[in-house]
Amino acid sequence: YKNVAYHLGRIASIELNHRSLDVAWKGSQVCIKIVPIQDETPKMYGRHFDENDTLVSKEDDRIDELNRT
Repeated sequence: YKNVAYHLGRIASIELNHRSLDVAWKGSQVCIKIVPIQDETPKMYGRHFDENDTLVSKEDDRIDELNRT
């Protein structure tokens, strides 16, 4: 159960105090909406991960391409 990496999906939105954010910093307590990847079983809070797990984002290769231009 622990030390397992799950691909939860894509971040649809981030909020702090009911206000939208573009980014959340380490240590921030924010609300995130994660939408599952098409054709994959959604991962469930409490079953696959919980508040004790660390969530990290996977960097998208397209971001590197945009930064190079």
